[in-house]
Amino acid sequence: MFVSYYNVKYKCWISKTGYEWDKNQLVPKSIESISKEYEPQTYDDFRRLVKYSFEGKDKYKEEIKRFARLWGNPFRNPLKEIQAEIYAIKIEQAYTPVRFGLNDFDKAIKFFKDIRENFQKGIVPKPKKLLPSKGIMIEYEWDEESNQIMPTYKARNLWEAIQFTIVFSGYDAQKVGEICQRDGCDNRVISKRSDTKYCSEYCRFKAKDKRKANS
Repeated sequence: MFVSYYNVKYKCWISKTGYEWDKNQLVPKSIESISKEYEPQTYDDFRRLVKYSFEGKDKYKEEIKRFARLWGNPFRNPLKEIQAEIYAIKIEQAYTPVRFGLNDFDKAIKFFKDIRENFQKGIVPKPKKLLPSKGIMIEYEWDEESNQIMPTYKARNLWEAIQFTIVFSGYDAQKVGEICQRDGCDNRVISKRSDTKYCSEYCRFKAKDKRKANS
């Protein structure tokens, strides 16, 4: 079977002073923000959040706030935010930061759970129905970690980046970003096991043969 590797690219924007709950909505404490690249840890933190969705509401909200503090608003629409800021300036009013909250996260987590349930039942989901139908951007870019050109999916927001990872790496993939440990191979490891070191059986056996030859 032919196996392909890819990157998912998105820059997360996070409120510099964090977020606070207003009933069931998270509100940025400041319009000042810092940025951070989407990475495997982002996806792991989202899956951590899925686990806490089965807990009580207070604990669930605490974990949502933690995720937001680390990665920002997953559902932000940059274009709408710019338009809102321009409009606020036009009418000479203070810009009100965009809110997000329980309802948004409930929908995202349901998406994840539905895919997991389908796979467990042997039902194969159709990517066309799971990903945005318009505006998908896939380009070739240089990957600094693996030192090679790779197809790169450019998400419009963090939730799209997570969606793409769920669909193409699998809901239970334990590794989605590390580099294969066989000398000479720069492919990324995508695996259901957290202790996987190699991108394929071929690399695993090659590394084993090399260890035997050197022993």
